[in-house]
Amino acid sequence: MTLPKLIDGAVFVLFLLTLWSLDTIAGVGTNPLEIVRYGLICGLEGIILLLAILAARREPVSLRLSVGGGLLVLFMAYTVSSVFWSAGGTQSVFKVVLQAFTLATCIAVAALRPTRALVQMLVAACGTVVVIGALVAIFVPSVGVETGWLLAGKWRGISVQKNSFGGLAALSLVYAIIQLAIPPAGGRRRGALVLTTLWAGFLLLCLLMSGSRGAQLSAALGVAGLAFTRVGRPVQNLVLFALAVVMGPILVLAATTLSFDATQLSFAGLSFDTSSRTEIWSYGLQQLGGRELFGFGPSGFWTPERMDVFLADNGWVLDNFHSGYVTALMEGGIVGIGLLTAALVGCFSHLRKLSLNGDRWVTFTFSFFCIIVTENIVENVFGRSTDFLFVTFLLLMLAATAVVAPSRRTASAGAGGLFPNLPQLHTESPNG
Repeated sequence: MTLPKLIDGAVFVLFLLTLWSLDTIAGVGTNPLEIVRYGLICGLEGIILLLAILAARREPVSLRLSVGGGLLVLFMAYTVSSVFWSAGGTQSVFKVVLQAFTLATCIAVAALRPTRALVQMLVAACGTVVVIGALVAIFVPSVGVETGWLLAGKWRGISVQKNSFGGLAALSLVYAIIQLAIPPAGGRRRGALVLTTLWAGFLLLCLLMSGSRGAQLSAALGVAGLAFTRVGRPVQNLVLFALAVVMGPILVLAATTLSFDATQLSFAGLSFDTSSRTEIWSYGLQQLGGRELFGFGPSGFWTPERMDVFLADNGWVLDNFHSGYVTALMEGGIVGIGLLTAALVGCFSHLRKLSLNGDRWVTFTFSFFCIIVTENIVENVFGRSTDFLFVTFLLLMLAATAVVAPSRRTASAGAGGLFPNLPQLHTESPNG
């Protein structure tokens, strides 16, 4: 087996390991399998890095990232370095070590494997878990079907909860729809079309049986991302301009009507249940005074003292802001949230340009981007280095925004001169 195939296989297993769900409802560190999971992920990432070094020694390459990809790496590097002013102690150090390891792995994979290969490994891993989960839900309902209050009958498969199972079904469904919408370069075959349609129907069934509204929203966002890539640049510009125009009155309306309490957020007469997220956000923002610029560092906010205060005031405590953007602000300050925002804008711009070529791999990456930046509003995704969604985000963003070429030494030894006829593996058509 060649080194590229070995790397693809290792990435597939990495996806499965990050999908390994653990019930940690009692708190971080309460499940002894957590350390096993971390160890397996780190060990596999070490193997991937070793394979990448061997591959690079055989065929040296140089990696250049787009502005968005470079800013994403800078954001991660800043997050890692912020451990120096964090009060999180050992937990902070452990967290940034995992982040640094994951970042190095994703950069190495992006330099050696095209977006096409990564998307294929991703959808294979998601599809595997969904199929196994559906079979468990049907034949072993005591394991695969929720039984809790208001959740009875919802499919969770082999995941801890229905939202995770539904999310994987949603991602797989988005890719199936993209396959149906964008024919392959060699033309569409009737047999493949029938199989893809049946597969999409099965995934839709799994999505509905999960009963996850968040997963259904993810599927809708993914399809919206697909629709956005299927129109021309002028129409895209018009859509973005219309959104910018609409945002003005919405911001004014928010400034005059927005209010929230511990569990409800009200806007223009409408109320939304935030599942107590607003209570956590409010507490964190109240404590930000004096740390606005650089934040508290990774795991630096939820010290035992602050957790005790929150518990005494509210009767419960959870060391998680349940919003990746709030977490970026609290842990990284204005600098951190600014770097993250700039990275997302840069990645959006680059993916939008690439998607105009109608490449299904880039289209899926763009759709995934739309899903993840929205989900990060209400879930803490960015920065969780062993989380499936964040690992996938890093891999796809770096691979899709990368330009890979033979190293200067290799190119000079070829036809003469610097970088003659450089192949761009991951740019306008990242499916080589």
